[in-house]
Amino acid sequence: MTVGTGSGGILGGNGRINGSVTIAADGSLAPGAAAAAGTLSIGGNLNVSAQASGTGKLKFDLDALANTNDKIAVTGTLIIGGGALGFSDFNFNNLGGLQVTGATPYKLITSGGISGSLDSANLNGSLGGGLTGALQINGNDIELVVTSSGAANYQSWATANSVTGGANGDSDKDGVPNLVEYALIDGGERGVYSASTITFTKRGSPYGGDVTYIIETSETLESGSWTTAVTHGPGLLISNPTISYSFTPGSPLTKFARLKVVTTP
Repeated sequence: MTVGTGSGGILGGNGRINGSVTIAADGSLAPGAAAAAGTLSIGGNLNVSAQASGTGKLKFDLDALANTNDKIAVTGTLIIGGGALGFSDFNFNNLGGLQVTGATPYKLITSGGISGSLDSANLNGSLGGGLTGALQINGNDIELVVTSSGAANYQSWATANSVTGGANGDSDKDGVPNLVEYALIDGGERGVYSASTITFTKRGSPYGGDVTYIIETSETLESGSWTTAVTHGPGLLISNPTISYSFTPGSPLTKFARLKVVTTP
């Protein structure tokens, strides 16, 4: 099966194609349904070498890693050409939960083997919302690594808002460290308590990809009595815009909770 050849056609959907597929220079491949992620399986080979040098696109809808994301599963060989396929040959659509990946990248295409290589000068690009994507080959798979754009960090926020004193300082003298103010929405440092649950709302993308949020609890407030109850690393910045802890009334009789924000190396 050949897709494209002058018509600019798009092959997409869920399910399985038993044979091999070739994407022409003007053809596109879009696993899943419109704005609904899914997997397109190809029983033979998949050849995108011409498309990589043409105008067609590989189109992927991506959400939080824990949710369903578009994927192409190739039983045979994935043929990508010699240094042709790169970031600009892809279209990435954020379904609302696209997140920093850390050690677990998005699996875009899995295969029984890869023939060719990625374009080393075209591996990275913007995904919007302060996120940057980078393509990589891992074994027989093509993956997308998502990171927070380097410019959208504590220092860039502090500079934009004339905040002084460093992350542990208190520029506006309100008793709240600068790093906590950076990590939460304006005025959100006290949290919101409702129905036995304390909730803190993160400032959100593009900021916050360089910090980890931790809720600790204690029954006594004594030094050394605090234990970690909830932790949100950078990978949960978009998929979890808030961090919360729920108390169990009466068990124990007294319990306290506090939020810590620490920079992530």
